[in-house]
Amino acid sequence: MNFFLPDGTRSYSKLIRIGFKFNFYLCTYLTGKMVLPFEPLTITFQDLQYYVEPTLEMREHGFTGKRLQLLCDVTGSFRLGVLTALMGVSGAGKTTLLDVLAGRKTSGVVEGEIRIGGYPKVQDRFARISGYCEQTDV
Repeated sequence: MNFFLPDGTRSYSKLIRIGFKFNFYLCTYLTGKMVLPFEPLTITFQDLQYYVEPTLEMREHGFTGKRLQLLCDVTGSFRLGVLTALMGVSGAGKTTLLDVLAGRKTSGVVEGEIRIGGYPKVQDRFARISGYCEQTDV
C-alpha cells in the first residue's frame, strides 16, 4: 500500500493496525509524523433545491402550497486548501444547506447536482469517507 506524504514522496514504511473492531492504518516515516491515507476532494453543488411538506399548523394558517421550498437555486463549492465561510442571517438556510450536502435530510425532496471530486455524489459511499459534526454537537 502506498501513501503520499505532505512533501510529495511515497512511503513504504511500516503499517500499523490499531483498534479491536476497526481497522485504522497509519503510516509513519522517518520524522515520526503520522499521515492518514486519504485523498482530499472538492465538493461542488449547482442549482440545489430542497422542498419539504408543509406542517399541519402552516395549513391551518392558510398555506395552500403542496410543498415548501427551503433552498432555492444554491450553487457553490468547497475547494481543496481554501477555507470557506458560510455566512448569513439567522434562518437563511446555512444549516439546511450543510445537512442536504451531508445527506442528513431524510425527508423532503432534494433537486440539483452535488459532485464530490468531480463525480456525482453517491450517498452510501460519501457517508463512508466523510465526517460531519453538527453545530450543537456535545
